[in-house]
Amino acid sequence: MEVSFTKEETIKLIEEYYKRLEDREVTASISSKKGYTGWQNEEACVTTVTVSEKMEIAGMEKEVKEAITTDQLTTLLKALFELYEFDLTSVTINDGLNSRWEGYGYNEHEVKSAYCKGITVNVNKKKNHTLGKRPNNN
Repeated sequence: MEVSFTKEETIKLIEEYYKRLEDREVTASISSKKGYTGWQNEEACVTTVTVSEKMEIAGMEKEVKEAITTDQLTTLLKALFELYEFDLTSVTINDGLNSRWEGYGYNEHEVKSAYCKGITVNVNKKKNHTLGKRPNNN
């Protein structure tokens, strides 16, 4: 099954993972910006998932931020979906570049801006449960 989550829903999933499985209160954020990749410096969307939490270090309250890679995102979502009896097979980040034209005449030029709409996950319902039947333990 393919399930899509908006950017806001994805943030809630990440925060729920840290709350339920790591017992940490975190604030997640997702940001996208235009960047350059490859040896030809092609324009691309660079999406960053960041988790921040407040910690006390030497008596001082500090906010600690950590960037999450795509592999880490897949791993934590896989663990979260296990709680709901789903096997996660893949995660795709729905991001890219929008382009529009600005200016007039000689000043006309293309402007590209990055976006992230959320994620799409492929999941399968675990088949080891039979609904409505209890095992016969004689």
